[in-house]
Amino acid sequence: MVLILTTGTGVGTNKSVDIVIYVDGVATNPVWKQTITTTSSGTPWQLLSSVALAAGTHTVSVRATGGGNGSADLKGAAMTVTVLP
Repeated sequence: MVLILTTGTGVGTNKSVDIVIYVDGVATNPVWKQTITTTSSGTPWQLLSSVALAAGTHTVSVRATGGGNGSADLKGAAMTVTVLP
């Protein structure tokens, strides 16, 4: 079992953004997602997920989709991955 904590700030002008944790290129199941509406001063976000993984090397990433017309930036994103026995 792996715990994944990721935090950051979304910056944009009233953009709706979905933030999702992916493992090995696939959205975690169930999908751990947070939808935020960004502001020009920044909108903080945080996701915590637990994922059962087989032994071996895995790639964990955070992806943002949406934003509509224009763009939204994810600033100061950080991730902590903890492997539980």
